[in-house]
Amino acid sequence: MTSPRFVLSEEARGDLRDIEAWVADHDGEARAMAVVERIENTMQNLAFMPGMGRWRDYLPASHRAFPAAPWTIVYTALEDGDGILVQRILHARRDLSEIFENP
Repeated sequence: MTSPRFVLSEEARGDLRDIEAWVADHDGEARAMAVVERIENTMQNLAFMPGMGRWRDYLPASHRAFPAAPWTIVYTALEDGDGILVQRILHARRDLSEIFENP
């Protein structure tokens, strides 16, 4: 039996690269690596327990959101029940309703 996994959408992959680049530019490479590791650990925990996230009124019914402060991880459960598909990783100060209502 395999462990639950997290899969990143193209948008989430880009979000994670952007987060890493921004943190590296402002706080250095070591801090950027630590931030990415923390986000990845949160996503792995969500893969084990996808119900931890909450539905938000701006999200489609199948999506859930979970904080990895100051970012929000938006995801859906994988169809095979073996983890999550991360749709986006966005800064919580962004207008998430605008992003999801007008993709």
